[in-house]
Amino acid sequence: MPSSFLAMLALLIVCGPSPLIKTARLPQRNSLIPKINSSYAWKDTGGPAQTDEAFSLACDPRRNTVYALILNQGVWKYQGGKWSSTGGSIAGRTPLCSIYDSNHGTLYVGTYTSGVWKYKAGAWSFAGLRNQDIEALYYDSRTNTLFAGGPSGVWTFKSGVWKNIGGSLSGYLVDAFAYDPINKILYSGYNNAGSGSQQGPSGVWKYQGGKWTSTGGQLQSYQIYCLEFDPDSGVLYAGCADPQQMQGKGVWKYQGGKWSSANKGWSIYVVSALVYNPVNKILYAGVGNGVWKYTSGSWKNTGGGVSQYWEYALICDTAHQMLYAGCVQMGMGKGVWRAPAEPLSGH
Repeated sequence: MPSSFLAMLALLIVCGPSPLIKTARLPQRNSLIPKINSSYAWKDTGGPAQTDEAFSLACDPRRNTVYALILNQGVWKYQGGKWSSTGGSIAGRTPLCSIYDSNHGTLYVGTYTSGVWKYKAGAWSFAGLRNQDIEALYYDSRTNTLFAGGPSGVWTFKSGVWKNIGGSLSGYLVDAFAYDPINKILYSGYNNAGSGSQQGPSGVWKYQGGKWTSTGGQLQSYQIYCLEFDPDSGVLYAGCADPQQMQGKGVWKYQGGKWSSANKGWSIYVVSALVYNPVNKILYAGVGNGVWKYTSGSWKNTGGGVSQYWEYALICDTAHQMLYAGCVQMGMGKGVWRAPAEPLSGH
């Protein structure tokens, strides 16, 4: 395979699988869309994501601001009903993933071959890990620790110091993070199932007390695209796919040390994004035909205009109870949409 083609794939990585890999595994819109149980009031916010893909979303609830990483256009922010570019040094780089540190009012962005950058008080600056691919970020507000993951493993950033904590797993691709703040467990999704140069640890691993251990189960043979932890019930959710069969495996949940399928109510899709809303206690998933919600052990389609698109990114502004979804169709951006989150009494 020509190196130029591999480079193109690398440039399109989105804190998980590349869009080309995703579209090869599932149509942009499923031919059969199940009955929609309730329709959310989804509305397109406009802006640059109507032409180029929004790969990652982050939220600053205090300023009612949403940040979007846009292919070929850098990082944009949505505030007061309008989109504007953050400009700066990040504009000439390829952003891959993002996380917002509300403690210090700082947006962190992982990039392709340019490490981690931060945006604070309207200005961009380099945060570290020069020449590294960073494909996953997580910020633990309780310990003021930033976690960064990519092909070189897992790093922490605390008190201005970067530290590699990957251990024996260093050198393998990390695509997703989730964190259990109560038990202080970092969960990492590895995407190395396959053959040849891609062979290595896959599934979900956990880091606790300075040691890495596999969570085991069926997911050891799967690629992990996204992770989300529900602190209310102590359940970890994973969106995954089988690289050997080239098909999605939907969402699985990890509780009591065991994995089990959480796919009641829908076909088993490739899941691109997961987000949990602690206010209404609903888990949301972005797939190839819209945004779905998981309540009472079953999935339901939220409906609306997003149902015709693939959702690469999801975020929930819990302070304002607003969902945001980055939509794509056939390699083209279809906007960042938003909808009021369902109230607790209505789910």
